[in-house]
Amino acid sequence: MESATKMDDEDGTSDDGEDDDGDEDNQVDDQDEEAEEEQPVKTYKPVTKADKERAQLLLNHKKRRIYKAVVARETRENAEKARLAAKASGKVSKAGAKDSARRR
Repeated sequence: MESATKMDDEDGTSDDGEDDDGDEDNQVDDQDEEAEEEQPVKTYKPVTKADKERAQLLLNHKKRRIYKAVVARETRENAEKARLAAKASGKVSKAGAKDSARRR
């Protein structure tokens, strides 16, 4: 049992696909469709083995720089602790402590 009037779809067309507003050529809809078609689709180049190797090298380089910085900082801290301990024990004079600090 079909009704004489056709139900409107959400997209503004009736069940038979015609525009509901009576215009056969809806210029706004046509412009929207053309704009959608003209937009390029973003594609990404595939990741190659060389790209992966380069990324790994950069990561290793960064890790190595961080490790060297940490080791250098620990070395400085340990040297400072040793210098302060020697100064506190009286083994090194104040002038000797200043000389060792200048050498660094």
